[in-house]
Amino acid sequence: MSFRTNTRSIPSSVGRTRVLVPPSRRNEAEAAAPRRDLTPEQPPPESSPPTEPSRRIVVPTRGMPGLRYKLNKRRGRPQAIPHLKGDHETPTVWGKLLQKRGRVHADFPQLTRREVRAIEEHQAQMDRIYVERLKIYERDRAIYTLNALSDLQPTLRVAFINAKGAAATTTTTAHAVSVFADNTRTTAYATDFNPASGTLGSRLGRDYDETIGLRQLADDADELAAFRDFIPKARPTRYGVRVISADSIIEKGKKIHGVDAKKILAVVNQNSEYHFVDTANDIIDTVTLAVIEDVDVLVFTANVAVHDSLRQLAISMGTLRQQGFADKVNHSVVVISNIPEGAELADFWRYLNYHNISDVQTESLEHFFKGQFLGIPTDPIIARDTEVDLEALAWDTYQAYLELDIAIFEMAPEFWDKPIAAEVEYNRSSRPEPQDFEGFEFFEPVTQ
Repeated sequence: MSFRTNTRSIPSSVGRTRVLVPPSRRNEAEAAAPRRDLTPEQPPPESSPPTEPSRRIVVPTRGMPGLRYKLNKRRGRPQAIPHLKGDHETPTVWGKLLQKRGRVHADFPQLTRREVRAIEEHQAQMDRIYVERLKIYERDRAIYTLNALSDLQPTLRVAFINAKGAAATTTTTAHAVSVFADNTRTTAYATDFNPASGTLGSRLGRDYDETIGLRQLADDADELAAFRDFIPKARPTRYGVRVISADSIIEKGKKIHGVDAKKILAVVNQNSEYHFVDTANDIIDTVTLAVIEDVDVLVFTANVAVHDSLRQLAISMGTLRQQGFADKVNHSVVVISNIPEGAELADFWRYLNYHNISDVQTESLEHFFKGQFLGIPTDPIIARDTEVDLEALAWDTYQAYLELDIAIFEMAPEFWDKPIAAEVEYNRSSRPEPQDFEGFEFFEPVTQ
């Protein structure tokens, strides 16, 4: 006998009551037939969920195909929906449920297909609400943490490095500084110290002739030292990033040297709070070494799509250790970009060690590393290699760049010996939990 009630409804996300299954009319023969009721006189089996005196029955709704399979089997019908096997974990944190969540209790064979479908739809809606609220919580927590860390660290200089081209160094620099400036509204500068093929200005929407260049800044360093003279020269992007672009070395006299780099860095540091620098592939050039000596935090980049950039990760770090920057390298941030769906960030940890061309480890160096290791997922918008467009990024990608900015601040030299000082307590709201969005309620009328 099917289990029917006069009122079955669930609360919607805005607090109103939405009737899912309208009451059915019984004919006289059905009304006269004996009906199974979960009343106090007929207690449910021991394995059934306990009922409350108010006739409230809560069905834990997880993995509805499992229930359908059991109901069909009990009714002597062939299996319609295969039983789910194992936990279905997603390779990315967002966009999908972390796993297929549980099953409806099998001791409700009286549920009809319509009731099962209503519970399925309700739980799917609850899953979507849970994921959206979790995203809101994580985004707000990250922005709050980033602003709190920027208050603790009023100035910071960051350099992005890899000795291999196509290692996503420029891409990472452009998006990291844009996300940072967009969420903190501080005076952030992005400088392209890769004159051979620098495209940081273009990626930020400020090409060679649309903002000040390295050669002009080096030549007019004395005249531009004052803030009121310097700030109009570096045009901001729509996200608030002020750009200093590279000059093409094809033009005669445009090439800069280590002495010029030091002049440029002195002027920018004097007129900015935060400075993000994209470096050239030649990491032992005098210009790059001047940048590395000036900055507070190093960010080593690698691109999963370019295998040599992964191998060059350890080589770049080892080279700078030999140049006298061991402390900065060991307390750096490593970011792996373009991680495909299904891959794990931990799979790329081994590239902190030396590997030969056959991808065989030849020397272990990972024990020196005390910094942070992060990943950026694959995103079709970034793959276009066009101007930065934060609004078009996937939620996972934008969140990953927020976490990268947080990691950069946490690796500031002031926090090397006391990392607890960089911990930010977020107390605006509590983290949503999956159990808060489970269950389906329906009511059975109390027999008078």
